[in-house]
Amino acid sequence: MRYTHAACAMLCAVVLATSASAQTHTLATDVADIIAKEAVAACSAQGVKATVKVVYAANTQKAVARAEGSTPLGLDFAQAKINTVILTGQPSGGPGAPQTVKGANPKVMVFTGVVGVDGANGKLIYGISAGGAVPIKIGDEMIGVVGVSGAPSPGTDIACAQAGLAKVADRLK
Repeated sequence: MRYTHAACAMLCAVVLATSASAQTHTLATDVADIIAKEAVAACSAQGVKATVKVVYAANTQKAVARAEGSTPLGLDFAQAKINTVILTGQPSGGPGAPQTVKGANPKVMVFTGVVGVDGANGKLIYGISAGGAVPIKIGDEMIGVVGVSGAPSPGTDIACAQAGLAKVADRLK
């Protein structure tokens, strides 16, 4: 039980520290739109029907792009990956590969993740440990996050996110 309280305290500290830091750069809407569209194009080139969401550092939506035929769950999944980056400051993913829950519905997937407290809005923020979301940075400052969902592997989602960022690299300086 003590471990759980310590982990919650650390996450709360991360959320509070993130919201307290002064932002000196912003994520322009046209840049967010390019990132989202390029990430979808990169996934489409590999036959993946992806959903991409871009948020600025306050976790507010800036752009969304979806491939024709992408799943409705993709947007929620991309947001859960984004939340992990917002809470930790690190790309989503890591240990905690999804597991299938045995029982009445063997198709239910369970992911490990993180939970943080957004004290300003009185909400819990849930993130999952699945690769596909990466921070958007200018120098060391995180100005946003791009999250991709839809590929059969986290590595492909990450590659698509990175392709979106590569397209605007000259504008993130």
